[in-house]
Amino acid sequence: MAVSKVSGSHPLSIIPLDFELDIGTVADIDLDPMIADWSKDSAKQTRSEGSHTLDELSEDPLNPEHFISIQGTPHGQALFVGRRRLPLPEQWTNPDFPFVRALPNGNILISDTGFALANGKNTWILSNQGDICAHFGIGSAAVDVFGLLGGVIAVAYHPMSAKRFGHRIEPQQRTAIAFFDSHGRLISSYNHEASRQNIWADNVRCMTRISPVELLFAPEKCTSHGENVDNPIVLYNCASKESIVFSAPYKAPEAISMHQTRDGIPWILLASPDGFEDQVIAFDPVRKISHYLGAFVGIFRGLAVPSQHRYGRMLQGDTQKSRSLEIQPAMDFSSDRICGGFLAQEFAAGYDWISPSDGELEVYEANGQTSHHDEARTEGDLQHDTNPDLNSNL
Repeated sequence: MAVSKVSGSHPLSIIPLDFELDIGTVADIDLDPMIADWSKDSAKQTRSEGSHTLDELSEDPLNPEHFISIQGTPHGQALFVGRRRLPLPEQWTNPDFPFVRALPNGNILISDTGFALANGKNTWILSNQGDICAHFGIGSAAVDVFGLLGGVIAVAYHPMSAKRFGHRIEPQQRTAIAFFDSHGRLISSYNHEASRQNIWADNVRCMTRISPVELLFAPEKCTSHGENVDNPIVLYNCASKESIVFSAPYKAPEAISMHQTRDGIPWILLASPDGFEDQVIAFDPVRKISHYLGAFVGIFRGLAVPSQHRYGRMLQGDTQKSRSLEIQPAMDFSSDRICGGFLAQEFAAGYDWISPSDGELEVYEANGQTSHHDEARTEGDLQHDTNPDLNSNL
């Protein structure tokens, strides 16, 4: 399998994912939910047969045996749990861009994004053996879907893209992120919860689950106490209902993730931001440090290796300001490391895992003065595209 092409130096680590395809191509993949079972105890990881500790996951998180995937062609698709093949529901229409997501209790969520089921029951929850546990609708043109602790399902929407591609705009799409229970009942929304902090978001471009209770997402618009936030990035803790709003150096990324250094410093990763297609920028939102990581072909989505629970412990030291609003960070990133990066799809059947090279971000962590506000330096290094076709999958 060909390795994705990287330009310039080598600050990105690229690992090909060697799938042994049974039928067609890989349409979507996620980490197998049975690797780490979070369902029994919020403070203790349980292990099933064949499961791995988080330390083991950090050493080898990308073994194809650890993934679930939907494979196939427009004429037929199947669900794979590792190498084990399971049939999809009879109503499945073999869409070009389906969702398959691991749920924390070991079940699997699949969603049919085709037009035929757009206004009906287009989402299923299956057991690890393929049995149907629930069947419901999440509406049309979802941007991304993730399962959270406690049976909550988060669905992000971009209503303007939905309208552009011929879908009708539905009420839940105006909420930025809708939260469903495991039976498909709408139980809350991001804008409803965030209104307590006077925060509002709209048109989510991308979203990544960075822990069983935390979402990182990039809306096109966000206001805080009535004031617009430039290039907004939001970190939302679904347990504490608290949001942290950051202003990124560039707007409109196609995918987003988070990667922590060995010392627990979180860096937010932006892929293909506006005008810089197929390129990755890391930035530390607390110290306002940016770092250009390089370019590669075929971005797909952000992914984070599962981390332990964080329920609102305070990040010591700095606070984050969004114009007149001061927000105290609600998460502690120092106790458990997030291995974040991106899935890249250079060819229909070829996936790569893209993440910062070991030690690359530690250099900037140790030398903040040199790299502080280095957007001006990265501007000249980036391969600028004056007419990018961003977010083509929406």
